[in-house]
Amino acid sequence: MIKLTDLTLYCNTAYKDPFELIESQQESSGYAFHLTDRLSINIIKHTTFEEVVVVDGVQFNFFKGNNRFGFLSFKTARHLRSDPPDIILLQGLIFPLQVILLRLMLGKKPVIIAQHHGELPSRRFKCRLQKLADKFISAYLFTSMGNAKIWLENKLISNAAKCFEILEASTAFVKQNKERSKIKTGLTGQWNFLWVGRLNANKDPLTVLRAFKKYLFVNPLAELYMFFHTDEMIAAIKTFISKNASLLRAIHLLNFIEHGDLQDWYSAADFFISGSHREGSGFALIEAMSCGCIPIITGIPTFIKISGNGAHAVIYQAGNSERLFEALLTLDHINRREMSEKIVNFFKSELSFKAIADQLFSLTQLVQTTPSQP
Repeated sequence: MIKLTDLTLYCNTAYKDPFELIESQQESSGYAFHLTDRLSINIIKHTTFEEVVVVDGVQFNFFKGNNRFGFLSFKTARHLRSDPPDIILLQGLIFPLQVILLRLMLGKKPVIIAQHHGELPSRRFKCRLQKLADKFISAYLFTSMGNAKIWLENKLISNAAKCFEILEASTAFVKQNKERSKIKTGLTGQWNFLWVGRLNANKDPLTVLRAFKKYLFVNPLAELYMFFHTDEMIAAIKTFISKNASLLRAIHLLNFIEHGDLQDWYSAADFFISGSHREGSGFALIEAMSCGCIPIITGIPTFIKISGNGAHAVIYQAGNSERLFEALLTLDHINRREMSEKIVNFFKSELSFKAIADQLFSLTQLVQTTPSQP
C-alpha cells in the first residue's frame, strides 16, 4: 500500500489539544478518512506540543515548530527518515528551502506534491529558491488552473503538465430541511441573500451593496445577511447603508458566528453572494453549495471551477455593480428547488471530501509511475 504523508510546515500555536486542532482544520484533512482503505496516511502538523493520535485509521503526528524562514524540525526530519513515505503532500508553495532540504535528506524516493493555498510568487531570493525547488516537485495542486497561471508565467513552475486541479479543502456541512433552518435562524420570506467573508477590498462588499441598493427598487422583499470575521471596511459600509432607507431595512450586519451554525444559515437562505476579485480556495462558496444555497458569484478562476464552469451559479464580472444588478434580475427565472438539488448533487460528486480523495488517489497512481525528480 502506498504511504502518503500530508505535511504542514506552518506552525499553528492557537491550540493546546490535538483533537481541537484536528477539528479546527477538518476542512483540509477530511479527505484522508476516505482513503484509509487505499493508502497508508500519516498527517504531520506543527504546533506547540508533541503527540501522536490516531483518528478513524488516520495517524496524526504533532511536532513542535516555528514559522522562521527555512525552519525544519529535527524530530520531523527524523520521523520522515525513519519511515520514508512514498509521497509527501506538502501544504503550501512557500517552503522552497524545506523542499530542497527534504530532497537532500530523503533522496529520490518520495514523490513531492505541493498544494497551493492561495499564495502568490515570492520576490528576489525566495523567488530563486522557489524556482530551484520546482526541480524536486513532481506535481502541484491548484483549485483552478487559472491560479497556476502566475506561477507558470514567472517560470517558478517549469511545466504546466505538473499542475492539476484538486481542491485544497471541502466541508462536512449537509443541506438541512429549509423550513426548520429558517425557524432556527429567524429568516422569513423567500428572498434571503447570504454573505460570508471578510469586509475588505478584495471581497468588495461595496460593489455588492451598490447593486443591492438598485435591486431593492425592483424587489423590496430582498434581504441581505452579512457575516464577517474581519471588518476593515465596516465604517465605509455603515456610512453607505445609512444614506438609504431601503438598505437600512434590508441589510443585516451580523459579524461573528460560530462556524458550525453556518450550516443552518446556508440551508435557510436562498442565495449566496460574493464580490471577490481573487480567491485561492473559495471555502464559503463550497460550504454554500453543500447546503444547496444558490451562488451569485464573480467570474474568477476559482469560482468558475468550483461552480462547474459556471453551470451551478449565476456569474457576473468582479467589481461591476451594474453586471451584478443584471444578474440579480435573472433570479426570477430560476427554478430554485431544481437548481438547489443540482448544486447539492454536484457538490457530492465533485467537491466533497470523497471527491477530493478519489482525485488525489488517481494522482498518486499517476505520479508513482512517473520518474522521480533529480
